Amino acid sequence: MTSLCFFLAIFLVPVATCVPSQATAPALIVIGLMMMSGVKNIDFDDFTEAFPAFMTILVTAYTVSLANGISAGILIFTVTKVLSGRHREVHWGTYILCIPLVIYFLGMK
Repeated sequence: MTSLCFFLAIFLVPVATCVPSQATAPALIVIGLMMMSGVKNIDFDDFTEAFPAFMTILVTAYTVSLANGISAGILIFTVTKVLSGRHREVHWGTYILCIPLVIYFLGMK
């Protein structure tokens, strides 16, 4: 269903490019505030959970890119779990996902 919605949205791209960024900024601020409501669910007593979450928020804010923030968060989460000896808590798919993410961040300029 989601892929169908994305496919249909392709045809709306020309219309969306007509909207200036000043008009979309308030909506993005509201979305950001709504996303911050999830912070209360973070286990701040567990460093391997809290630090990656904090860094995800920080990287997202400083790079102004949700994709960069989430990517950095996934990498930091994996590294903190491995370094703390809790590598079994990380799904094997996350390790596979880290390979292209490392390549992506190494290729950034």
